[in-house]
Amino acid sequence: MVLETGVSLGIDFNGKVKEIEEVIARRLGREEKMRVIRSLVKLHKPTVLLIQETKLKVFNRSVVRKLGGSWLTRGVGMDAEGAAGGLITLWKEESFVAKACIMAKSCIILAGQLVNLNREVMDLPLHGLNFTWSNNREREAWARLDRFLVSPEFMLWLPNLIQKGLERILSDHFPILLGETKKDWGPSPFRFYNSWIENKVLMNEAMKGWKNCKVTGSKGVVLRSKVKASKSSIKTWLLMHKRTVEDSKAIEAQLGLIDKSVAQDGWTELNRIQRWRLMEELWKSLRREEQLWCQKTRVSWLKEGDRNTKFFHLMANGRRKVNTIGEISIEGVACSNPEEIKDGIYRFFKNHFKKDV
Repeated sequence: MVLETGVSLGIDFNGKVKEIEEVIARRLGREEKMRVIRSLVKLHKPTVLLIQETKLKVFNRSVVRKLGGSWLTRGVGMDAEGAAGGLITLWKEESFVAKACIMAKSCIILAGQLVNLNREVMDLPLHGLNFTWSNNREREAWARLDRFLVSPEFMLWLPNLIQKGLERILSDHFPILLGETKKDWGPSPFRFYNSWIENKVLMNEAMKGWKNCKVTGSKGVVLRSKVKASKSSIKTWLLMHKRTVEDSKAIEAQLGLIDKSVAQDGWTELNRIQRWRLMEELWKSLRREEQLWCQKTRVSWLKEGDRNTKFFHLMANGRRKVNTIGEISIEGVACSNPEEIKDGIYRFFKNHFKKDV
């Protein structure tokens, strides 16, 4: 998309268009392969992951995150030489503590200690207070001593769980309430994903909605009405042709059956053709998925909207708890009602931008 846009704008690439296309293709292929490995990690949850022939020129923390997700959070890697070689070893931090590492061109040697302890608990964000104890003396001391620690599985059962600090009466400690909170913040905003642009049928539906919208008035009114009509057409089409995450999994399952058949009976012309077509479909599906997740990176979502993302359910729940506004003070009065919070924030910024700079 970037290359086509540049060409349409008349940008001169000095005859390097083919080289640029090859670089983009290699980059997309690498990201898609990383996503496949990450899916396997998420499915099988290994303690250690070993990868050879990575062909990665540079190994860094970003590679660990893309391959291991939230499960394999530590790793070392040997950079590739040119377009060949490269080794990566990732491991689960809670299961192994590395104390020494030796790396050579053809091997990685790790020395450390295996840990067989289940310590997976989470400290929930504390709403309403920063501290849970003070000494009640002239020279004040404040600390957060008291807290609820819950397991990730417990969080999956109760995703809206929070701990809230209450007012203390006589004790040095503040009471803490553990409970669920459910607040209706209204409908989620409509988000347009870049991968939709490659779907010609969907784009045709959007254009039909745009062209069929006949509205008179100012240019602003016309534009708003046409955008709204296009959005409605996109929503209708998506409801009728809803794609699911199971698409890639279904293709992978079919490829697995073909591979088993080949292992037993050998190749035939039919299964060659079937496998080639399935691989093509899988690459397309993974590319669409990769584009979607590129758009859902944290930096993009800070600019474009809220991030909807166990790295998904669990981590999204945890991040939402940190980012959620549970209560604000409006003119000295604590408010927790969503409508009051939205109204208070709106009035604050409205008054703020009225002030002279």
